Amino acid sequence: MKRLLMMAMMLLQIFSFYVHAQSDRWPYNQDFWKNVTIEQLERELKSGADINKVDSLGYTALSYAAGLTEDIEVISLLLDKEPEINFRAGNGWTPLMFAVSMNRNTDIARMLLQKGADVNAVDSRGYSVLMTAASWSIQGEIIDMLIEYGADVSLRNSDSGFTALMYAAARNSYTGITEALIRGGSDPEKRDSTGRTAIMLAAELNENPGVFAYLFDRGVSRIKRDGDGRTLIMLAAAGYNPENVELLYESGADLKAYDSANKNVWDYISANENMKDADIYWKFNDMYYEGFWEVVPEENDEVTGD
Repeated sequence: MKRLLMMAMMLLQIFSFYVHAQSDRWPYNQDFWKNVTIEQLERELKSGADINKVDSLGYTALSYAAGLTEDIEVISLLLDKEPEINFRAGNGWTPLMFAVSMNRNTDIARMLLQKGADVNAVDSRGYSVLMTAASWSIQGEIIDMLIEYGADVSLRNSDSGFTALMYAAARNSYTGITEALIRGGSDPEKRDSTGRTAIMLAAELNENPGVFAYLFDRGVSRIKRDGDGRTLIMLAAAGYNPENVELLYESGADLKAYDSANKNVWDYISANENMKDADIYWKFNDMYYEGFWEVVPEENDEVTGD
């Protein structure tokens, strides 16, 4: 729930136009575009509304409509007026980014793509269209569509080194998004700027254990370490889901491995409040007091284990 709340807060920041006051008139605010009819839009356009006018928050009519309007006729009318299809809003998002992240009607994104929307556009924070969809969409069909139109699954965020698959693995609790990215050719073995792969991110950061289980069942490498020498089970022990730790334990993960800070899986799970009520925590607790981890390497010893 904590991560869902954090994601909701991030969305509120990203889509700050939601609270835009109607006093600015055209292109109005979210209430207008969520409920607009074709007749209302026709009246506005006939009265001389500028299709490319930018409001005080940096949005055009198409910026709003792409994310909020599910009526195909409304979008079609806007597109017939030849708006700037790749206009960048105040947050750097193009209309296509709004559509793939917010709009439940997948036909809206397809209409934008058919009109020449840039499928590989990148926003001001280094997110591509596919990364945006991977982070926020709940429809695997959107991912399939973007890849069909040429979205590059190998693009990386210049700061984090994340690919779209990494964003899905870390943030998106809908397993279908990760499945669609794998189906579309995403490489699960690529690493981000800290050495983490998609399955490592899922192990530690995704609230849905199903995302981790999906990658695990596909045979994604389980023995790699991240840039800090942490194994997959260490990352899982630091995360949200005891199910991930249990799965790795039952699969024979190396419990005696140490990372570059001389920490083992017990150090991680014992410091994690998310694990305190889980059976696997108490299993490891018993193992600790029975002396399973009694030998600790010296600070400068080489990192051991797979």
